[in-house]
Amino acid sequence: MCLVLVAVDPLADVPIVVAANRDERHDRPADALAWWPDRQGVLAGRDRAAGGTWFGTGPDGRFATVLNDHRFPAPAGAPSRGGLVPAFLETDRPRPWVHELATERERYAGFHFLAGSVNGMQYCASVTGDAVTLSPGLHVIDNAGLNVNDPRSAWARASVVPVLDGASGPNRILERLGDCSPPGSGAGDRRPLFIRDPVFGTRCSTVLRIDAAGHARCVERRFDAEGAVIGESSVSWHCERMATAVCRD
Repeated sequence: MCLVLVAVDPLADVPIVVAANRDERHDRPADALAWWPDRQGVLAGRDRAAGGTWFGTGPDGRFATVLNDHRFPAPAGAPSRGGLVPAFLETDRPRPWVHELATERERYAGFHFLAGSVNGMQYCASVTGDAVTLSPGLHVIDNAGLNVNDPRSAWARASVVPVLDGASGPNRILERLGDCSPPGSGAGDRRPLFIRDPVFGTRCSTVLRIDAAGHARCVERRFDAEGAVIGESSVSWHCERMATAVCRD
């Protein structure tokens, strides 16, 4: 189970801010955030088990994330969902690529896929018949879907969204992502934003910020099974050509 908040405003001083928690088994090996040596243009952590990733970005400021949907079991021979993120970051036709993924969604175990740039975002999932183009703004995605009003997502909006205004640095956002307090009552996911569990919990928190001049920074903070910080990576670069083609026909 994971949680991702995305704020996109093309007119803002910081038009892209992404904040994400990755929840996974602690015994599943992963590499830290870095530029992939074998896949040019992919900045991401890496799942060693299947070779893919849960969240990634690229030199043009494009980003993508994939979350599981356990309501849809994997068909025989299903490719890894983690391969979707680097494939999107590498394509030169991002909008058609997402629409093609929507038509092929039944090949994969259940997923929610969100991808975008300063120009907007697209979403497709096992539960949708086609890709949905999202306007710039704030969007929250968890394992139940896009902009679902379950307790965990609602608490994320209340706690994390106020620091996605562009004025807050990564450390302040990471602090909010580390909130272990109960999110409240209601139907759906009632777990805290940060899950401290010895078997399955929050493995890392990631923040991506890209300002209007194209200066980008991605920070990943990693945790052990007790929730203690065990490492942090920070990568900065300049987006010489900001991606604008995600939502165009």
